Amino acid sequence: MGCCILFDIAKKKFLFVLYLFPSVILSQKHDYVWVSGDSNNPDDTTKGGLVIDFHYTPPHKYYNYRELNFRTCNASICDTAGNLMFYTNGCDIAGADDKILENGETINPGYVHQLQCDQDGFYNSGYQSAFILPVPDSTNLYYLFHKRLIVINNPFDVKSDKLFCSIVDMNLNNSKGKVIAKNVEIMSGSLSIGELTAVKHANGKDWWLVTPKDDSNTFYFFLFTKDGIVDTLEQTIGTVPPVNASGGIQMVFSPDGSKLFRSIPSGPVMVYDFDRENGLFTNFDTIHVAYGDWPSIANGCAVSPNGRYLYVSAELRIYQFDLWSDNISASQVTVAIWDGFKDPVGTLWTMSIRPGL
Repeated sequence: MGCCILFDIAKKKFLFVLYLFPSVILSQKHDYVWVSGDSNNPDDTTKGGLVIDFHYTPPHKYYNYRELNFRTCNASICDTAGNLMFYTNGCDIAGADDKILENGETINPGYVHQLQCDQDGFYNSGYQSAFILPVPDSTNLYYLFHKRLIVINNPFDVKSDKLFCSIVDMNLNNSKGKVIAKNVEIMSGSLSIGELTAVKHANGKDWWLVTPKDDSNTFYFFLFTKDGIVDTLEQTIGTVPPVNASGGIQMVFSPDGSKLFRSIPSGPVMVYDFDRENGLFTNFDTIHVAYGDWPSIANGCAVSPNGRYLYVSAELRIYQFDLWSDNISASQVTVAIWDGFKDPVGTLWTMSIRPGL
């Protein structure tokens, strides 16, 4: 029964693609080391255990065996010098030595955790379902924000019902870190499976967390300060995305934080002007995407450092849009096409075909 449910979750919601990672741009070097990889096996170093190190140009990638497996839930953070401190796969929180932090086991508790983490060693939630922020005015405290999945029957569905935070103090255990608070509920209700992102407040110190309601154009905004989440705002704006797109959508802020882009599978890119002082959207627009003969069921997006170009990753292709153009939709050009290369697995393969890998 468990394997069948895992198959259905993957089939309904997710596709593993070569997509552009969420752009929660942190100051200094907090985002310099990324860890990922599933099916970790010490006897087979051709898969799993991936590390991407941005201290190098181009970034250096290498294999590192670890116990934790990753799928769509993935978050890591470094210190200000770019040294990896801890990461999560949605099941547990591990340190730079790949050992579970003290009190770092079992985040996102519940049936889906038991099904996926205990059976397969990963948490197969939506893109952008977890990320980590340093606490303003602190040198040792970090908040991990993460969403929990639940299974609903009659009819079968997968939803996110809670937004949690867990707090890590890196001054403890000889600077290896300890989880001092875990699975603290921030909000409960019908939340998008992924689409959890953040941008700096206009004061340059605090943060706005943003996430939508499931299958909705209603958004929640959380003000994160040195005292934790101190305010929550709600706004309904723009158009409603297609039903069941949740989990395959990505949201990203422009480098200056003035706009949020929401890339919809096989649909337009929704664009929201954002007020970083008041924490609300002030305008809504869309960018049409011509997908040609290959519709996508999972999209990624990113904005160039100078704020001029938007990139949309739609499985087999990556498109570029000129945000300074008078007609942004008409500026679309294809800048990359997957050539079919596999070694041993390609950058595009459905988990519904290979459940449990």
